[in-house]
Amino acid sequence: KTWLDMFGYGKEEVIGKWFGNFIPPDYVSDFNKKFEDFKKNGEMQNEIEIIHKNGTPINVSIDGRIGCNSDGSFRQTHCVINDITEQKKTKEAIRIKDELLKMAGELAKVGGWEFDAETMAGSWTDEVAVIHDLDPLQPTNVDLGLSFYSADSLEKINNAVKKAIEKAVPYDLE
Repeated sequence: KTWLDMFGYGKEEVIGKWFGNFIPPDYVSDFNKKFEDFKKNGEMQNEIEIIHKNGTPINVSIDGRIGCNSDGSFRQTHCVINDITEQKKTKEAIRIKDELLKMAGELAKVGGWEFDAETMAGSWTDEVAVIHDLDPLQPTNVDLGLSFYSADSLEKINNAVKKAIEKAVPYDLE
């Protein structure tokens, strides 16, 4: 019932039909290979598009297990299917915004950083790493971040960070 509701079909439209009838034609070959692997392995996790009755593709995640006959031969599949269409759209929107933010940071030579007040581990944007001539993938922490401040500014930034941690006082320094 849930599958029928998710994809807009009536029971009579799907019973006895091959699952490949409900996926885009260009996915069928890959689906056939993955299905054979699924039967051999006994389980699988995958993402695929299924076509709604109205023609709209719906992105789903599938978590499946194989049901076998008493002699161990393949009998049926048991699958949990989740609609992840909105999650995929959201991920893509975030990816695009991240790319735009990265380009803006590179053009303006501006970046940002953060750290965890309990662990003192941190992260920074790629542009901050580039400004300091470091590998953007290099892990960072508060000590490394503070090491880039001049001696004249170090007391000022240390005090601001301390007040932010202890008393939730925001700061905006130059």
